[in-house]
Amino acid sequence: MSALTYQCQNFKFSLSFDGLTVYYKFKRPSMGAIFEAYQESVRKNDEYERSRSTIKENSDYEKNIHRDDDDHAFYHLDDCSLEDTHAHWKFRTPMTRKKLELILQELKKHQLISDDEETGFLAAYDERYIRALHDLCSSLSRTCDIDIDTRAIINYIKSCNDNDIIHFLHQALLSDRFNYLRVITAAPLEYLWQGTDTREEVVETSKQWAMIQKAISLQLANNIRTECDRFSDKVARERATQLRMCYPFFALKRKSPICTDRFTSSLFTAFATREETKFTEKYEKFFRRY
Repeated sequence: MSALTYQCQNFKFSLSFDGLTVYYKFKRPSMGAIFEAYQESVRKNDEYERSRSTIKENSDYEKNIHRDDDDHAFYHLDDCSLEDTHAHWKFRTPMTRKKLELILQELKKHQLISDDEETGFLAAYDERYIRALHDLCSSLSRTCDIDIDTRAIINYIKSCNDNDIIHFLHQALLSDRFNYLRVITAAPLEYLWQGTDTREEVVETSKQWAMIQKAISLQLANNIRTECDRFSDKVARERATQLRMCYPFFALKRKSPICTDRFTSSLFTAFATREETKFTEKYEKFFRRY
């Protein structure tokens, strides 16, 4: 599946894991244009700059991604041309519906999108993730079998190349509907399995839930490695820091003598320090089990 795109009169939007790409459908002012068209072009550009400034101030906007950035390709997972005029807005945390609503409301306030376009984009956003959750649930058992469903979930995660979808599915799997995945059925005396809960706190959990969160960590990291222009040391450090901040389980050692986040997993270290061979070995070894 490619990135979610939505066409409006003035823009084409492309939504990714932690960013929104805005393709301009209106042109920059040209002195050769007739006066009315020139005025309208100036107005749209001015309103766009005002709305962008407000969005930067009132959200966790981090920076614009540029063509020479090593992870530029991570924001072109769509069918849009790189030659079209566009801007990539990168945020510190994954895109959410609430964040998208804030952006669209600001653009609408400046008469750059209509009510119908706002409603249509949000509907397309909802449909993307409802469909992904439906696809995942269709592979699960009807009896809430923890082992069968863990295997199905992990295999689905491995097949997913879209980090925004993985983010949504993790949030969905934290709901009460999937509490059976976290039921501890056997507790070894010498260690425990740990993961995070709905409050993002490190807690003792089932081996199955710990493995699901490990699969999510591996696939999030692997998608970044494979979809960037160049997985450089800088990208590795920045993305490891971001994923650890957004997902406390990302750097977590799954098996531990006590419940704590003080121990860092070798998976996290391999990704953060760009030990490519070691990371690949861990990735392939883990998913071979399922």
